[in-house]
Amino acid sequence: MAGQTSRISKPQEPGLLFYLSGNKGFTADFAGGAQDLPNFLKDVAIIPNGAFGPGFSAEDSQLLSYWAPGNIYAQRGTISFFWRSRYPVGKTPFPIFRVGYADHSSWDMVWLRIDYNGSGF
Repeated sequence: MAGQTSRISKPQEPGLLFYLSGNKGFTADFAGGAQDLPNFLKDVAIIPNGAFGPGFSAEDSQLLSYWAPGNIYAQRGTISFFWRSRYPVGKTPFPIFRVGYADHSSWDMVWLRIDYNGSGF
C-alpha cells in the first residue's frame, strides 16, 4: 500500500495497536502499522494542559489522521480518548471522531464514527 513501510514494532502492552500521548508531538508513541506520523495534519496544536499531560487543541477546520492499516482493526478493539469543547455546544450534531477506509481521502467509506448528537454522545 502506498505510504506504508514493512517495519513492524512490538507493542509494550499486549494487544496495543496505536498510542498517541502528545509527549512526542504528533509522532505516535506506538504504531502497530509502522506509520507513526500523521498522513494529514492541519490546524492542530499541542497544549500542555490535556487531561493527563499534553493534549491537542483543534481548530474548527482541523484535520488530524493516521494510516489505519495495522493501527486499528474493524473486527474488535477499544478506543479511548478525552474530549473537551472550547465553547458550549448546542443542539447541532457534529462528528468528534471518524475512521475511514485506508487513506482517509474520502468519508464515503467511514466505518466508525463517534458523534455529538445535540444532547449527548
